[in-house]
Amino acid sequence: MSASPDSLSPTPSPATQLALSKGLGRYALLGKLAEGGMAEVYLARQHGPKGFAKTVVIKKIRSVISGDQHFVRMFLNEARLAALINHPNVVSIYELGEEPETGSYYLVMEYIDGCTARTLVDELTHRGRRLPANVAVRIVADACAGLDFAHNLQDEEGRPLNIVHRDISLENILVAYSGLVKVVDFGLAKATMDDGRTPTGQLKGKFGYLAPELLRGKPADRRTDVWALGVVLYRLLSARKPFPGEIEGQIVNEILFLEPSLESCPEDLRPILARALAKDPAQRYQTAADFQRDLESWLARSGLMIVTSSISVFVKTIFPESHRDRVTARALLATDSGWEGSATWISKNFRKTAWILAAIGTVLVSVAADVFWLRPTALRRAAAAQLAVVDARMDEGRLVGPGGDEALDHLLLARRLAGDTPAVAAHAESLADVLVRLAHDAETHGEKAEVAAKLEAALLADPTRTELRKEIREVETEARLPVPDTLPRPVTP
Repeated sequence: MSASPDSLSPTPSPATQLALSKGLGRYALLGKLAEGGMAEVYLARQHGPKGFAKTVVIKKIRSVISGDQHFVRMFLNEARLAALINHPNVVSIYELGEEPETGSYYLVMEYIDGCTARTLVDELTHRGRRLPANVAVRIVADACAGLDFAHNLQDEEGRPLNIVHRDISLENILVAYSGLVKVVDFGLAKATMDDGRTPTGQLKGKFGYLAPELLRGKPADRRTDVWALGVVLYRLLSARKPFPGEIEGQIVNEILFLEPSLESCPEDLRPILARALAKDPAQRYQTAADFQRDLESWLARSGLMIVTSSISVFVKTIFPESHRDRVTARALLATDSGWEGSATWISKNFRKTAWILAAIGTVLVSVAADVFWLRPTALRRAAAAQLAVVDARMDEGRLVGPGGDEALDHLLLARRLAGDTPAVAAHAESLADVLVRLAHDAETHGEKAEVAAKLEAALLADPTRTELRKEIREVETEARLPVPDTLPRPVTP
């Protein structure tokens, strides 16, 4: 989660100061980096004998939700999955711990001295610059490598785990000053090993990165992560969103029905980007490795091949040693003279360093958890936008059809987004009434196939009308009556 200076308190809260002073097990907490709906993220240091010290990041479940079993399952799911993934392009998990006093869980994670891809793009945009194409391609190609490793993980018996990240975004790709690219935050990932208790129909991930099939109620697979990586590449190349709607409903419509403009992207990269963002999963790259292979080929063909050390040089030119982000990070680490000392330093300097701490690459807060808290309101707004389209399509007489943009299509999407709310139910009843009336009109003309189609659409719109099932069966039975014997028989020569 990114944060501006104004959105953070100038001094830590009493609860934060208490946490800093107490530390966490064998870890000294140097300062809180960020806080989301589910977790708090701290910069910490582990001490050992004879001067041993290791800087880490600790992600801790917030005490106010430590008793919520759904959030706890999400947190433990991230720990289980991340512990299995040992790849240079995925942030490592060192330890899962539990606070003795509160029973709250925490993750000890790899510390990345760098920035998020979002921070990198924002900094360049602020300077009126754009990320070089080969740097953008290298970042996404490396992220592909990490994701493909996760996608192909197997359990101890060789069975595929079918891991899908489900929350790939600019915020969840880290770029270290060393040039390494790391995928982070598997908090929303799903796998065969999950306990299977995800609420039915719940959309997970950020709206701007959701693949069309997810919005249509299809299950997530590795191709949905490929789509999200395509969105990441688009944003790195153009510093713009491919689906720039201002509200959730507009974004949903754009993802489902509009093609993003590729004019701001290099011409020879457009076919690759278009394939990654294909609305039909069957036309998309089937694996992250396929996507990576084409990106690597583009780098080779273009003569713009770039390696990790070159990424390091580039990032350091954007965030040099004198840059305030890095100066403050070093100052924070230099205060590690004890838990009380670190808390005092943070308290005195927090106004100056709040934005900096939130921007550095160790901001590993679970953005997805924030989205989870905000999602009910967002989904209702998106559903309301779909219902407005239902009204417009009904006025136009466009009720059902194969195009995917008729009243019934938008009604089903609204139900998918928000469930059977009173507004959805009212629109369902209205659309079903019209369809039943049209079915009865068709029956007077003997159009049995049309009658069945309209009744089936009405039942799909309003599943509570179970009596329609009987009518549909009767119509289908009549349509399959045997050929009467009174028909003329062929003449035998």
